[in-house]
Amino acid sequence: RQVIHPDIAHQGDKQKRTGPLITCFIALQDIDSEMGPSEFLPRTNTAEFHRQLNDHSLRDDMLGNVASKISLLKEGDCSIFDATTLHAGTANKSEHRRRLFYFTFRSLAMEDPRTWNNPGSIRPEVKDRKLSLKDIQDAIQRWRKTEQQQL
Repeated sequence: RQVIHPDIAHQGDKQKRTGPLITCFIALQDIDSEMGPSEFLPRTNTAEFHRQLNDHSLRDDMLGNVASKISLLKEGDCSIFDATTLHAGTANKSEHRRRLFYFTFRSLAMEDPRTWNNPGSIRPEVKDRKLSLKDIQDAIQRWRKTEQQQL
């Protein structure tokens, strides 16, 4: 099981939001309750919940009292959430690896929200390309055509 975390830490007034900061998890196969589905803590995308998460004296009480939702997905389904929402992958008790494709949208006018302790996972050469959703859709279509030709 993952520890509860945000994909991007809430940075208070330092984090000037000039548009949405949205993460999307796309299931690459069916994810049932045995495969370690994501657990989301709705409405925890605030400075106060992040403060409690980072304060060891408050964390357990907050986590014990906040609502949570499990995200069971079929192949191709997606969970869309604010990137500062607290969440975690639950324990995978199946024989299969849980596979998700994920990405975060932000306005290009927004300052890069990554921090020293949350550097993001995108390779710099990909980040610098400033890909749009259309670019990603086109790349997936090209990949599918290549896969079908090899069958």
